[in-house]
Amino acid sequence: MEALTLKLVNFILSINLQSVYSVLLGAIISAYISYRFTKWRENQRLKIDLQIKTTDMLIDIIKNFNTSASIMTSKNFVFFNIYNSTLESNKIDDSLDKINNDFKIILINQAKENAINNFEEYREIWINYSKAFMPIISILESREVILNKFVNDKDELIDEFQKLIDLQNDFTTLYYNDISNKILFNQLIADTSLEKVNKYQQKFMDQCIYVSCKVLDLQVKLQNEFLGKLFKYKVQPRKENK
Repeated sequence: MEALTLKLVNFILSINLQSVYSVLLGAIISAYISYRFTKWRENQRLKIDLQIKTTDMLIDIIKNFNTSASIMTSKNFVFFNIYNSTLESNKIDDSLDKINNDFKIILINQAKENAINNFEEYREIWINYSKAFMPIISILESREVILNKFVNDKDELIDEFQKLIDLQNDFTTLYYNDISNKILFNQLIADTSLEKVNKYQQKFMDQCIYVSCKVLDLQVKLQNEFLGKLFKYKVQPRKENK
């Protein structure tokens, strides 16, 4: 009888131990799954937070660039034509009295100063425009882990802005080779030089506008990629002219 009772007790204990082991194992597995899920959610939150912060930073930089681009595209080179017109209509004539000639000299000097100052102002605007563009590339490169989907956009922007740099270098060469000395010595700027200036201006402004459109495309892509899912809304992309 005692032997039977002992066997029964041992059997019950073995069942209880198995139940305890099962409960403990289940609890451990449940805790591990809960831990992994919590870590995953934390990583997702961190990822989304970094994406939104980077997007906000880049959009602010793009706003600054757009302001500089607007100033850049509003500049023209009519001051060269004004200089020529002033020179042609105020030729110094020895037959005229000194007061008349002195007045003409004043007008010519004003036109010279205006042409030189406007060119320097244009150079300053170009420098500021370039400085406003470079941070866009800097962020795309320094945050490439976050912005890895926009590597092609970055490369395309670099290529297109390089075209602007090449045009700007050509114009600077034209100015110092063919125009600045003419202004310095009160000589007419050659019509061929003015034609080159007009062609440059058209090409440069077209390229400026194209770069601005590409920057706008990037801004739209950023919003749709990182904010679209969050707010369940997408900005319509720009339709390129064919």
